[in-house]
Amino acid sequence: MNSYTKFLCALIFFLCPVFSFAQDPYEKVFDLAKKLETSGSYSEAATEYKRYLFMQDYAAAAGKEGSHQIEALSFLTNYYSDCGQFPLAIDYNKQAINYSQNLQNTSEDVKLALHKKNILLQQKAAESQNFNLLYNTDIAAYISFPEFSEEIKLAANLACLHSYVYTHKWTMVKELTSQINSDYPDAISQEQLNQIFEELTALKQFKLKDPELAFYLSIIPGLGQLYSGNYKDALNAFLLDGSLLALSGYSLATLNFFDFFLLEMDATVRFYRGNMQNAQIEAIEYNNTKIKIHKDKLLNIIEEIQKN
Repeated sequence: MNSYTKFLCALIFFLCPVFSFAQDPYEKVFDLAKKLETSGSYSEAATEYKRYLFMQDYAAAAGKEGSHQIEALSFLTNYYSDCGQFPLAIDYNKQAINYSQNLQNTSEDVKLALHKKNILLQQKAAESQNFNLLYNTDIAAYISFPEFSEEIKLAANLACLHSYVYTHKWTMVKELTSQINSDYPDAISQEQLNQIFEELTALKQFKLKDPELAFYLSIIPGLGQLYSGNYKDALNAFLLDGSLLALSGYSLATLNFFDFFLLEMDATVRFYRGNMQNAQIEAIEYNNTKIKIHKDKLLNIIEEIQKN
């Protein structure tokens, strides 16, 4: 083999990988991202999916745009949603929605799923900040604009209902439940409807403990905790604070000011003040615990409806 032939073989050997990569670099990046996702390396997969999407900006200009944008964007949507970064997840999902509208071969089922995902993300984002969806523009558009299907409108209404329960808007929950049942008779079963109204009735009948009253009742040690439903702390406060008060009273009555000021006064004041503040906190916790029982039942019912 002469030197020219050797040079030519070597040149082909070194250039083959380059040509191979140049033929379809986008697919190679996407395949790498897919392998990382399958292996559970989600953070690294997210990086590669972003790289794939970044390369599409140049591919589109060259007329060589890939076909996996929606899949890549859907992964990033789910990844950031699982991380609790809902604004980022919403942004990627909206990009996927835009791609689905521009690609002619995108099925209606995929478009529907992307819109439903956006509704769910809007719900989670609002609830993560203890907001409801009353003034959410995306949800309002889904409910009001005629181009969206009845299935999407129902999903948006149920997301609103979920957020109203989450933020304790009980009157709005009742009104929206009745409206959904009227507009979409098959969406909520009679059993589920009865359960929702039963929980709302229980919440309406529930008498909240007054934290301020609990505070002042604790002037008598343990009475505030007793009012707040914490019988163990009530007994502890009565025995401990009552004993300190009795001891301090005895020292003052016997004119034993040395023991009172040096040993008893500071402890009595601190424990007595703590007893009153704890009674106030326990009244709030009592209210939250009781409300949470009914709230969780309502959320479970609505989530069951959302799955159907």
